[in-house]
Amino acid sequence: MTGIVNIGDTDGPPGTPVVVGFLEVTRGFAIVLFAVFGLVALGVGWFLAGDTFKGWFARARSRS
Repeated sequence: MTGIVNIGDTDGPPGTPVVVGFLEVTRGFAIVLFAVFGLVALGVGWFLAGDTFKGWFARARSRS
């Protein structure tokens, strides 16, 4: 969340030798990695619960 909120902030913390490019790359990497992990978690959850969802949808279709 901090990476998204402070995306335009190019100053490093006081007393740290961090350059602007390094901060922008790490923030961008964190945002992309967070999104990728979210998609992986969604895929794993769908894979593990897939049979349950298929059963629910099949029952709903058979009742209609």
